[in-house]
Amino acid sequence: VIEARNLSYRPPNQSRSARPSSMGMEMEMKKEEGFSSFGRKLANNNESPMNGFILKGVSCIARPGEILAIAGPSGAGKSTLLEILGGRLHHHHQEDEEEEDEGNVVVNHRAMSAATLRRISGFIPQTDVVFPLLTVRETLMFSARLRLPGSATARAEMEARVDALLSELGLSHVSGSRVGGGDGNNVRGISGGERRRVSIGVDAVHDPAVLLLDEPTSGLDSTSALHVLDMLHSMAKARSRTVILTI
Repeated sequence: VIEARNLSYRPPNQSRSARPSSMGMEMEMKKEEGFSSFGRKLANNNESPMNGFILKGVSCIARPGEILAIAGPSGAGKSTLLEILGGRLHHHHQEDEEEEDEGNVVVNHRAMSAATLRRISGFIPQTDVVFPLLTVRETLMFSARLRLPGSATARAEMEARVDALLSELGLSHVSGSRVGGGDGNNVRGISGGERRRVSIGVDAVHDPAVLLLDEPTSGLDSTSALHVLDMLHSMAKARSRTVILTI
């Protein structure tokens, strides 16, 4: 169970004298049939000023076997919250003595350092970061050799892990195909939805307890987006993973 308690975040270079006027934002969590999401309440600047904070007093909880969806418009702080939960962004930016403690992230009721959060989680960015000329299997093997512990007998274990992951991702039928795509090149390869699943596999190859995905359905058609979410639902249920994503 990963839990955020009263998180606040303000960019470190944001001074008190030059804070942008913004709308106050309060977040509350809604949960229905194992699927969690954020509801947003907006107040005008006079009622609840954000004072330069991107996040202010945000709390949430994500449990194993469930998908937590952070929903909101562009600029609401969804990606910032995701990066804090994954230990990739430090949320304590106290600029003076009167700044209050800005919350923490706990796992199984124990406070965790940023390094520990990075170790137990897999973070999948919105943009697919893959090599277009590698095949799907080569891409996952490359990630496995970087992330899994190496030994004289590890090669067979890595290949077994990659085979299982290909099946879990629904990519076994295209394992020998080039990934393709990428900016500035015309390398033909697999479809956009399949490429997104490869990106997920790159960060899931070491079997993290928590998967964090920044807008995994962005840029996909409705059918591909449905396949990706169905796959994430299966991954959460089958391995009791905690899956947190933004929409």
